[in-house]
Amino acid sequence: MSAVSDSFCVYHVTAPGQEAGADDLDLGGDSPESSSSSYPTMEGLSEQVEYVLHHYGISHCVGVGVGLGANVLARLAHRRYGMRDRNVDHNKKNARQM
Repeated sequence: MSAVSDSFCVYHVTAPGQEAGADDLDLGGDSPESSSSSYPTMEGLSEQVEYVLHHYGISHCVGVGVGLGANVLARLAHRRYGMRDRNVDHNKKNARQM
């Protein structure tokens, strides 16, 4: 790992409420309408990642995500096409370029 960490800068972005030791999110009730106003949408999460990239002056990146993270990164790549080189689907035998 030191060979990688000596050559690259790693940014780990965590979705709200998913960080270690986080309290349960108060979604304001059991209905989907109340939870959608408290927790960001997938598109909103991808916009937050984009904000982090702009904040640190990152114009190109390699994004790695699983599940929700992969969905968020795919949305970011779709919206900001020039920012990405490849999206990798780790659930398939062969990686593919999108």
